[in-house]
Amino acid sequence: MSTSWNTIGRPTIITEIVGQEKFTNDALGWVKKGVYPDALLFVGPSGVGKTTSARVLARYLMNHDMNGYEADFFECNASDERGIDFIRDTMKTYVRTTPLIGERKVLLLDEADGLTGPAQDAARQIIENNTDNCLFILTANDISKIKPAIKSRCTVYNFKPVDLLAGSDHLYNVCEKVGVPASVREAWREFFPRLVRQMNGDLRACVNMLQALEQHDGALEKGIGDMGDISKATLGAMADDFMEMRLQFHKSLDRGSNKMSIMKSFYRNLTSFFEMDEEGKVWVIMRVYGDMMSNIYEWPDTDHAFLDYFVAKVKGEIENEKYE
Repeated sequence: MSTSWNTIGRPTIITEIVGQEKFTNDALGWVKKGVYPDALLFVGPSGVGKTTSARVLARYLMNHDMNGYEADFFECNASDERGIDFIRDTMKTYVRTTPLIGERKVLLLDEADGLTGPAQDAARQIIENNTDNCLFILTANDISKIKPAIKSRCTVYNFKPVDLLAGSDHLYNVCEKVGVPASVREAWREFFPRLVRQMNGDLRACVNMLQALEQHDGALEKGIGDMGDISKATLGAMADDFMEMRLQFHKSLDRGSNKMSIMKSFYRNLTSFFEMDEEGKVWVIMRVYGDMMSNIYEWPDTDHAFLDYFVAKVKGEIENEKYE
């Protein structure tokens, strides 16, 4: 089974982390002094390095001795482990055992904004009582879902979408690591900034798309063109062509984008219609957009289903406005 390019290209040292200068500068200082925070909270959209940064930091606490990685580093997806029993049993047991390699263990609670309220309360107590033995790292997409009592005990870093230049350099380095021929890498390099912009700085989605391409000079240019044109989706919404809107959304998803990237691109395109919309349709669409974005992280089904529902809501609201 082939290894994913994201795994091969994932940073393993602090200076390889892409586009998060505030965190990397602080982390280098912690390593130099040998003093780390009690707990960290990384907040930001998908694919910008939150989980990777936690893993990199864990390596430093274990002095890069990966033989003890599984024993001294525990990672779980909190959105899949929502129950208070998990926090009180599994988490409490782990953080109280003695580390094998370094002075402290590392516990990563990925997507901690998925924890229930009681589970967050229990986690807060465990963090308070065990920071001498364990560094706690939490990640979240939506900081408003994290209780103030948790936030106050963490050093918080806002992970922003990666900028075009840094993202392009990372994609080139990944292609080099996985053995994409030099001539192909050079042909693709011109289109890396466009890909990063299309994916709204989500490097994981960018790399997934690259891995899916045939390795020839024109593959990336064609792939971006085939991704689905969100400007066409926006035009479809304004022209009541909802099947075209849906088609472009699905093409984007099938080429590696995600619902958050697509929705943000849709909004950027929609803003160009504000001053030329005599019917007020853009305001109707914006109302639906706002409602959908406020619940995007809680959506229980696939990205395809989310965007289908968005199209259906836009269609329904526009048609309701016509007949009122």
